[in-house]
Amino acid sequence: MTMQTTIRNEVTFTGVGLHSGKPVCLTVLPDDANRGIRFFVRPHGSQKTTIIPALADRVTTTAFATTLSQDGVSLHTVEHILSALAGLNIDNAMIQVDSNEIPIMDGSAAPFVAGLLQAGTRAQSAPRRVVHITTLLRAEDGNGRWIEIHPTDRDHLSIDYAFDFCHPLAGDQQFHYQASAKAYTGMVARARTFGRVHEVEALQQAGMAQGASLDNGIGFDEDSVLNTDGLRFTDETVRHKVLDLIGDLSLVGQPVLGHIVAHRAGHDLHTRLAQLIREQAMQAAETPQVAYAVA
Repeated sequence: MTMQTTIRNEVTFTGVGLHSGKPVCLTVLPDDANRGIRFFVRPHGSQKTTIIPALADRVTTTAFATTLSQDGVSLHTVEHILSALAGLNIDNAMIQVDSNEIPIMDGSAAPFVAGLLQAGTRAQSAPRRVVHITTLLRAEDGNGRWIEIHPTDRDHLSIDYAFDFCHPLAGDQQFHYQASAKAYTGMVARARTFGRVHEVEALQQAGMAQGASLDNGIGFDEDSVLNTDGLRFTDETVRHKVLDLIGDLSLVGQPVLGHIVAHRAGHDLHTRLAQLIREQAMQAAETPQVAYAVA
């Protein structure tokens, strides 16, 4: 029987918000079993802390990042810290943040992974509850973008992701991932967010992406990569899509056992799939012999 885990010691991260460009301090602390991942949001100048559970039904927008909201308070760009926690199989944690956005760090999950590994993990007294997928579930947008999850007889999540960034150095790419902490750390965590420079400049003129720079993402121009260190992987863009998916899928609230196939998907379809799985898993807990089972 696999037991739930939390971190052993608290760990703090500082950086800037990708869209706000403002300083952010985030601290991850241990939490009790069966609590899941919860954000404790207290923006600068606020006297009130709002608790936002990391669950799909708290998603309010997926434009350029995944945003969660509770009682009128929103928290943006949650996917990378959630991905790091899920990738390391951490079930329960309190995340204190003094802003309405998670720090972007270097644009990947690697800084979060390094800090969490240093903090350590410990097993808890409650068994890990997982969602077993027993029938296909699909989300699509009608424009050739889709994602689906299939049943599997394996004891882990697997992903096949296809993505085309339409760039000479990052065109049609495919990536296969079989979930484990080792695979996540070595193959996924270091993949950075990315964008075309002219599109980022347009966003900045519109008041968004104020913190974006080559220090926290990959910048593409018409035919090259502008980062002096180049790409970390030849297929870094699709690996980052997998990183995002792992974070968004964690909004189910429990680990998922199934095989995901994604084609040009994004935060909108990732979180729609997470919500569909969550709804069916909750139904399965109440109704015998439905398509999903919560173990």
